[in-house]
Amino acid sequence: MLLQGCCDLKNLPSEMQNLINLRHLDIRWTALKVMPQGMEKLRSLRTLSDFVVGEGNEVGITALENLKFLRGHFAFQGDPLFRNLVCLELENCNCTTLPQLGLLSSLKDLVIKGFPSVRAVDREFCWGSMSSSNPFPALETLRFEDMEEWKEWNICV
Repeated sequence: MLLQGCCDLKNLPSEMQNLINLRHLDIRWTALKVMPQGMEKLRSLRTLSDFVVGEGNEVGITALENLKFLRGHFAFQGDPLFRNLVCLELENCNCTTLPQLGLLSSLKDLVIKGFPSVRAVDREFCWGSMSSSNPFPALETLRFEDMEEWKEWNICV
């Protein structure tokens, strides 16, 4: 389902969970405020451009934990919610890249485990598309586990 650029789109259908064979959902550049209930039932989903998290959103990021085929880039929307995030553990994703987490200014503990398809940890992980002189300003603990394909560490400070 390609909805990219539908800038007036504020909600996805409430029966979204019935699209059990849906493989691709591109919601970049939309005005979505929340994700619909039942996202965890979209077990065939392979690409999801964004996952909207905002205040009052009943659908949390855990809705994605059983989506075994989900791959590729992934972006969080709703930055104010993550502004005070102190601890984050990401587990068991078949993604080929890591999310852009370096701009989470309060993050102290970060654990990334079970990302078997990630081959490189690079600038995108620290800065994303933005340039910052100080990624992860509060980070005290960074732990990687079970990343079988990881070969390259290319963080330019």
